[in-house]
Amino acid sequence: MSMGVKLLGGFSRGLGRLPLPVLQAMGRALGRLGFGLYASRRRVTVDNIQRSFPDQDPAWVRSLARASFEQVGQLAMECMRLARLDSRDIMARVRVHGRENFQAAKDQGRGVLLLSLHLGCWEWMVPGFALGVEPFCAVYKPLKWQPADRLLYGWRALGGNILLDRAGSLEALLKHLGQNGTVLILLDQGADWYEGVWVKFFGRDACTAKGMARLVAATGAAVVPMYLARAQGGMFDLHLEPAVPPANTGSKLQDEWQNTQNYTRALEEIIRRHPEQWFWQHRRWKFINHCPWPREES
Repeated sequence: MSMGVKLLGGFSRGLGRLPLPVLQAMGRALGRLGFGLYASRRRVTVDNIQRSFPDQDPAWVRSLARASFEQVGQLAMECMRLARLDSRDIMARVRVHGRENFQAAKDQGRGVLLLSLHLGCWEWMVPGFALGVEPFCAVYKPLKWQPADRLLYGWRALGGNILLDRAGSLEALLKHLGQNGTVLILLDQGADWYEGVWVKFFGRDACTAKGMARLVAATGAAVVPMYLARAQGGMFDLHLEPAVPPANTGSKLQDEWQNTQNYTRALEEIIRRHPEQWFWQHRRWKFINHCPWPREES
């Protein structure tokens, strides 16, 4: 084991000995500091919120932006705690809601795609679902810094999760779904024009990955929205919502677009319930759609 891995692991375990409420308070303070110092990311956050909630006044927008920075700071500190907990300790703070929605999708026998996003403590969501419901398969992009990568991999693989490198993962995902397995996909971040489709997100065109829609077309898997939100008393609520009905327009291309739009709409509804817990710092609308589609009838 490299010295970097040992040092980061030791630091995380040491800091993780503090009670979770203390770490969360430290995280909020860290977030407020970042809000004050990280001007470029603050501007992105404020602009994203302002354009997503055009009817809100500047004070409300700035308050939400600060709260979003605080939640990112909390996430960092919560992960320190997560790094030293065993399975029983992790699940002591997770309440699962809507298990029947997942089971109904599972009973169809064609696999389940968990539609999720970067909201709340999404890193706690990963072992929370695996330990509280069942293990899943997910595409994993290794971090460049090996010590951090090994730390994250450790808790993301808890409960028997299968983590696949993005390169060459499609065949494994199709096989897993074909065996009625479960696959997790976070669909709230931007995609490059060549791997996405343009859909509406908070009223604006947003290039969104079409991989989930293509997996549905290839396998018939059910799509179940899932998210984990912070609750009072250091608890986390893991929500599993009713499956998103698949589009059936008779056109493969139109279905791909419509399904991606429906998935994005489902995520927007979740964010509107907990706007302070979403990762607004991401440049979600950085690409401009110069060729709107589907075109309006003239």
